[in-house]
Amino acid sequence: MGARVSMPRKRFGNWIVAADNSIYCAPYDGFVCAERANTGVARDVLGRTSSIVPPDVTRDRSGSSDTARGAGVSFPVRYHDYWKTLYGTNIFWITLEP
Repeated sequence: MGARVSMPRKRFGNWIVAADNSIYCAPYDGFVCAERANTGVARDVLGRTSSIVPPDVTRDRSGSSDTARGAGVSFPVRYHDYWKTLYGTNIFWITLEP
């Protein structure tokens, strides 16, 4: 067996409600969870991040061709990266605090 490595512990912060198609800068490492509720529209939910504005790298995409079903994405965001969702109806951010 190798040497035991001690990693710093992180904990989750509080859930924060966010708005769709708005650009945010991550104050810590964290996660975004977004869903598209049953809106009657068949469209993918997109999660994007990058170190530049606007965030242009799609990290997660979810959709359904069935308009009666929703869709959702979850994706990590690095400290000081920018992020946004597209076509989500309920968006939440949670940090990993030091």
